[in-house]
Amino acid sequence: MDKGKVSDITVEILISIRDEIKALRADTNNRFEQMDRRFENIERDIKDMKQDIRALVAHFEGDFLLLANKMGAIEGRRDAHLQEARH
Repeated sequence: MDKGKVSDITVEILISIRDEIKALRADTNNRFEQMDRRFENIERDIKDMKQDIRALVAHFEGDFLLLANKMGAIEGRRDAHLQEARH
């Protein structure tokens, strides 16, 4: 085989390998960028959920305190009624 022909084939093979490596690198970078965007969305969603949970907890605590106060008032009236009934 001619030395020039071997050299040309070698160069073609090396160029092909280089091009595939570039394509793989570009694909890998693209996939990492997509993953980064997805993670950013997940982080945003988690922050939103955290705020929603805090709001629910605050609302629940407020309702619980109102209910506890009402129960205390009801128990006070019940106890007063029972005291009156005993006398």
